[in-house]
Amino acid sequence: MCDRVNPQDAPAIKFSAEYRNAVLAVSTMARMLTAYDIPAMVAAIKRAEIAGPILGPTLYRVRAQAMLEDLEILAAARPLWEMGKRLEMLRVQRVVGKERG
Repeated sequence: MCDRVNPQDAPAIKFSAEYRNAVLAVSTMARMLTAYDIPAMVAAIKRAEIAGPILGPTLYRVRAQAMLEDLEILAAARPLWEMGKRLEMLRVQRVVGKERG
């Protein structure tokens, strides 16, 4: 068997490595996000948006734009957080399956 790579296959091999690395990076980020309670953070910001103008109008005015930006970031992170939770559940199921089997 030859150890050489056909030059025509090189782009496919490069793509394959990039694909694996990208999937690994995204799954790692998803697992990292599970350490945080993203839904609770979103709920807290929404509560602050409701009560903020009444309880502390000056502070709310200063922080409103930052809270909106935080809410956008957390909303974008939520699907990845949910994927991390599913990955955790799959890992638990594999471990339990190995213990039983």
